Amino acid sequence: MQAGLSDYDDGAMRSWTLANPNKDFSPLDYISTLPKKFLCAPGTCEDYSSNGYEILGFVLASHYGAEDWSSFDWWMMFPDNLRS
Repeated sequence: MQAGLSDYDDGAMRSWTLANPNKDFSPLDYISTLPKKFLCAPGTCEDYSSNGYEILGFVLASHYGAEDWSSFDWWMMFPDNLRS
């Protein structure tokens, strides 16, 4: 992953999860708590960051016309035999 984004799997996230066992941290929460600077210029380094998947999820939801990320039917992207 060469986007220059940091990951959310850090001590702060671990502490929040332990302190809030009955709550979910939404994709919007992940994006809003990202550091407001790149780890490096995009394309110049490699570092794992799953935040790119949150951003991709918002792009897909918008592309398929979902009113918001929570109303997007993620399963529609998979073949019928893989849907549960």
